Amino acid sequence: MKFDNKKLEKLMMIEPEIMTIYEEEILLKELTKSQLYLPIEIVSDSFDFENPHISETITLDEPLKFKPIKIYDDNNSVILPLFTSSEKFKESGIQSSTIVIYTEDLANMLKDADEEYNEIIINPSNKYSMSIYLNSFLDLFIEDINDNLLDLIEVFDEKMILIKENQDYIKRIPTPEMKRIIPKIYNLLDKISPVNFDCGKLCGEVCCVYDIENKDSDELVLYLLPGEELMYGEDNSFELYHLDSKEIKYPHSWKDNIYLVKCINPPKCNRSIRPIQCRTFPLIPHLSKNGEFHLIFDESEFPYECPLIHDNIDLNSEFIEITYFVWTVLICNPLVYDLVDMDSRIRDNRKIEYEIVI
Repeated sequence: MKFDNKKLEKLMMIEPEIMTIYEEEILLKELTKSQLYLPIEIVSDSFDFENPHISETITLDEPLKFKPIKIYDDNNSVILPLFTSSEKFKESGIQSSTIVIYTEDLANMLKDADEEYNEIIINPSNKYSMSIYLNSFLDLFIEDINDNLLDLIEVFDEKMILIKENQDYIKRIPTPEMKRIIPKIYNLLDKISPVNFDCGKLCGEVCCVYDIENKDSDELVLYLLPGEELMYGEDNSFELYHLDSKEIKYPHSWKDNIYLVKCINPPKCNRSIRPIQCRTFPLIPHLSKNGEFHLIFDESEFPYECPLIHDNIDLNSEFIEITYFVWTVLICNPLVYDLVDMDSRIRDNRKIEYEIVI
């Protein structure tokens, strides 16, 4: 069987360190429509394929069954190998039969499989292999599960629908889906403000210019949530870069790169793409030990004094309500939930005082 995976192979040859977020998007889209070679083991209840008699004629009384071959890495993690071509399969040295399968069909099969896999590796042992965690692979094929959620976001400012009354609309939001939701959330947050005046005049815009006035302090950067990085492709008012998740204290569920932005010329920036961390400031998401979600004030979170908190200035009720809605949506993503939960446990364990706003 001949089919063309040359585009996928070409994208896989790009070093991860220099791959742009757009190239990553193209790579993942190409993966979702690919046909790949899957090494399999044929199984039967009525015939021993491992020890056949040489003269025996194979007659099966049940449908032919198979299961994917498993391989293991140095940490004993279970790997599902896939290959872009028969040549790549032969190079691997794996001795087995293969079938050609669409990746979407494979995802559907793995959802109901009894076997457990940690990750998928395409062209293992090859210089240009590609690995993806199983959950991330399955998430690539979840489509349109949150259309009702997007509708809620678009009409919330008109109908003031409380998230607690619409839990049936809120499902698990996988990371690929976040990339579609983030622009909607940005648009919603553009319509609100903490107060009805320019609060920067109270403090000289300290949250924006703290680095400039305190050059000996650690550089302040803004950590992005999954999907936000796509908002900064060609803008020159923010510098986008990433860290390996192993380099900083982040939840173990964050396996991929963590994106950050730094404002190039504070306090002047392209406000239409300022990150959620800016848009929802000074409110901070917090999960109580019994799982209740709150927005809080916590002055220990930043190295400067915010007059909105310090002087007990009332925030607009609309700002509080919509920010609460947005964060309740965001924590439907498992990565965001784990991050908020980790920060909350650190806050509680250190007995840091904070004020619950809602």
